[in-house]
Amino acid sequence: MRRDRAPRDPSARLARLDRAFARRREVVRVAGRDWALDCLDDLDAVIDALVAELPGGTREVCPHFGVLWPSAAALCEHLAARGGLAGQRVLELGCGLALPSMLARRLGAAAVVATDRHPLTPLFLARNCAANGIAPIDYRPLDWRHPPALLGGFDLVLGSDLLYEAWQPGYLASLLRRVVVPGGEVLVADPGRRYLDRFVCLLEAEGFTCDLAAVRPTAHGSGVVEVLVLSGMAPNLPG
Repeated sequence: MRRDRAPRDPSARLARLDRAFARRREVVRVAGRDWALDCLDDLDAVIDALVAELPGGTREVCPHFGVLWPSAAALCEHLAARGGLAGQRVLELGCGLALPSMLARRLGAAAVVATDRHPLTPLFLARNCAANGIAPIDYRPLDWRHPPALLGGFDLVLGSDLLYEAWQPGYLASLLRRVVVPGGEVLVADPGRRYLDRFVCLLEAEGFTCDLAAVRPTAHGSGVVEVLVLSGMAPNLPG
């Protein structure tokens, strides 16, 4: 008699992939500090491995989280130039390697929560915190389309390179209205992608006051990317 095979456990497959992916420890100079980052050695090779291991299911686990993008570095430079974060509750969206979250902890934030939707992100976050002598950072999986009801109450929300798909501006603007305290701030770093203008319009429709806080030229490979840092101030009264 033929026996049906038990379905393969996606988390077990991802754990195997985490062990199999070639990683490197990269030291980068950002915001006046050296940071040791556990990152993917070859992003294209990892994507090829995912296609082979998870055919048809790579979209939700695409490993772009595993490299340091220019927008994250630019956001950190902007944060460091502003000064300390003492007493503030900070949330990072789409954290990836979570360098902004780690810097926020170093800048004295009262609480830091890092979020992403890639299932391998917390493994990289734990390794990177340990490598930089930072106490473990609270990590929560987050899909902007289905946010938990209790997520909120943040004075500062950080995000870098979040606007690369058409569905993202609307869900991101709606989420930010829910999670930022009245009078709180959003900082979004973006390399000038096509959906940034739509996001700004939608965030302003949610009551935020938006300004271009900085343009930060940031090295990337053999070139330089001009990263835009947007500041969005939440309305002072809840609505």
